Amino acid sequence: CEKEFGGFLPQEVEMMLTTRYSEAQASSIQGFIEQRYPAARIVEIDGEHGMTEIEIIDGRIKRELYFDVSANWVRTVTDILHAELPQAVREAYAASEYAPYRLDDIKFVESPDVDYYRLEVEIHDNDLYLHYDATGTLLPQQ
Repeated sequence: CEKEFGGFLPQEVEMMLTTRYSEAQASSIQGFIEQRYPAARIVEIDGEHGMTEIEIIDGRIKRELYFDVSANWVRTVTDILHAELPQAVREAYAASEYAPYRLDDIKFVESPDVDYYRLEVEIHDNDLYLHYDATGTLLPQQ
């Protein structure tokens, strides 16, 4: 379900979530979003890869929140600009073997276990995802 402008009303969100979750789980998801992103508007709710993806507009920032089948928060993905990367990440990437290739996309991924910056690098028509923590350490692929 998608709403182009303004976002869904709370009762619309509850109705859409209760098609996937119990009322308590739906309420838990709404509470999570309200607590973590109090000014956010929900603009899309969709099922993807066995999870529920909820797209929000938080101020002027688009975020995608993912919840599993038990309504547990799995991760939040936020598009960011190269200039928003921590200096340590920019320096580590610039010094890496991947620096000569095209940097296609950058996202900040928050999860219960680890937060990281995901850099999508295009190498000969193939995408490679590099995960860096805020200190510039390249993390193993998950």
